[in-house]
Amino acid sequence: MKLYYHPLSATSRPILQFCANAGITYEAIVIDLMTGEHFKEPYASLNPNCMVPAIDDDGFVLTESSAILKYLAEKYQSSTYPSDLKQRARVNEMIDWFNANLYREYGYHLIYPQILPHHAAYSGEDEHRFWSNVNT
Repeated sequence: MKLYYHPLSATSRPILQFCANAGITYEAIVIDLMTGEHFKEPYASLNPNCMVPAIDDDGFVLTESSAILKYLAEKYQSSTYPSDLKQRARVNEMIDWFNANLYREYGYHLIYPQILPHHAAYSGEDEHRFWSNVNT
């Protein structure tokens, strides 16, 4: 299996940690986000979303951290992804919360403004309007 990732990517780290904990071996391929490699060929054809992480498991290409985690957990029958419907729903709930909330706040409000200022989601008055609408 090939794992396309970047060490600074908050969405890549869960895949790296899961593979380490489960003893899953992979070929690590760093996609340099700082130079825009994710927008260039051949990666752009592999992942049209032009984001990391992505895996290529013997020709089966899968993107999105959540989908990759679930796929690997199923493939390797990990107890971290239980077969019980309600327990699995709780795991999915936490994965979705991480992807929709924690990552957005961590990435767009803490990390990106420091290293990629043009990627900040909100700034100044836009951010104030956003949070004002959320609280109403």
